[in-house]
Amino acid sequence: MPKLLTNAFLCVALSTALTLSTPVALLAQSTTPAPAKTDTMKSDAKSGMAAPADKMKTAKPLTAQQQKMKDCGGKWQDEKKTKGVSGKAAYKTFMSTCLKG
Repeated sequence: MPKLLTNAFLCVALSTALTLSTPVALLAQSTTPAPAKTDTMKSDAKSGMAAPADKMKTAKPLTAQQQKMKDCGGKWQDEKKTKGVSGKAAYKTFMSTCLKG
């Protein structure tokens, strides 16, 4: 008799747990897909290429310091090609002198 009572109790407990956990499990999973990123957004961020035409209209002009950094970056590329220098130390030295002058 006690074994029958224990089995009945376990059966009721299991069915109650399954009944209550099913709606919770369904709510935990999102059914909406993640927003898709366009290729132009990825390429602009990684490669530094020009922004699409609609972004160009609202783009702010570069500050003097930003323009200097941009110019020195181009000069660094030329310096690497002509002198064959590379490395973080050479870059820091070059940029320091370029930005001062």
